[in-house]
Amino acid sequence: MTTTHNPKKAEGINEVHERFLSYVYTMSLLKTRLRGFDEDSFVRINQKEVEARFFIWPFYTRFNEIRKLIKEGYLQKELRYIPEIGRKVDYYKCLRPCTPDPSLVIVDEPVLGETQKFMLNCLLNTSLKEGSTSTTYFDFFLQYKSSFPFHFFKFDGFSGRLHTPVTSLPGQTRKNLLLFSEPVVSLDVNQMQPQILGKILKDNLRRNEFSIYMDAGADIYKMFAGKYKLHSREAGKKRFFEILYSRPNQDLLTVFGYSNWIEWVNNFKKKRIKANPHAHKPHSNIAWLLQKKEVEIMKSVWIALRCAGIPFLTVHDEIICKESDKKAVSEIFSEILKENFVNCKIKIS
Repeated sequence: MTTTHNPKKAEGINEVHERFLSYVYTMSLLKTRLRGFDEDSFVRINQKEVEARFFIWPFYTRFNEIRKLIKEGYLQKELRYIPEIGRKVDYYKCLRPCTPDPSLVIVDEPVLGETQKFMLNCLLNTSLKEGSTSTTYFDFFLQYKSSFPFHFFKFDGFSGRLHTPVTSLPGQTRKNLLLFSEPVVSLDVNQMQPQILGKILKDNLRRNEFSIYMDAGADIYKMFAGKYKLHSREAGKKRFFEILYSRPNQDLLTVFGYSNWIEWVNNFKKKRIKANPHAHKPHSNIAWLLQKKEVEIMKSVWIALRCAGIPFLTVHDEIICKESDKKAVSEIFSEILKENFVNCKIKIS
């Protein structure tokens, strides 16, 4: 159920309402580290939290105050079903620009290891070249990074990937980053997750076509683009992961024909794996496994760079470093990749 109205002149909107709206907007903004500030910028807020922190009984009745904000066009509310808890809960979206206030968002300070502390320090010493195109979220980060560092540094509970304002920054804009006031370069692993899948399949099936393709240096994304008559390699990459991460299906047969590895993938997406935080969605097993293995490999890279005293930023399978450190980072990165894969290349840009 969605409730929304067109904005009009407000009646009876006070500081408490504005504080709640600022909270909703700030929560939505912080969510962009994962998916972008777009039409799905709804955030889940517990009813008890709303009543305890904002519309406190008996001074306010939560239902009436929320309804007033909806009527005045400030707020949109949706009821969404959450499979994990088996019921519907309230999601909110702010419909008018608000002033973000990170002090309203409670974030527990995590216990960080030495490498994580090093990475956080690098993030806090990140900026953009003057005149560069930015995003609302990245500007928010630049304004509040010193006061609220842990609002912008989070390892997810699904696979352990790190999410920061750099993660969600468009690739073209990331080229304009400055790390400790110096220009940066990007070192990106070519087909990291297909490489990981090839290694996993080799460990489980020994000989299989997909692992042979990867060891030979085949470009899986180009294969998909060609087979599905797509306009670009990037479109082929998107199609590959749409199929790989979806429910068990026969779509891979379109590109590869019948193979034992496709059967293994489909069977793996049917298993109930308790270690997968999304175990209620077995088809997410492949995404969880590949991302988890990716994090394990990248952690080795992070530790090696920290031990070498080389500042860096990370975006999943990508390392961003100062231009002056490009050669040293490339050597460290390549050495660790060789320990895991037969044929894996790094793209430097």
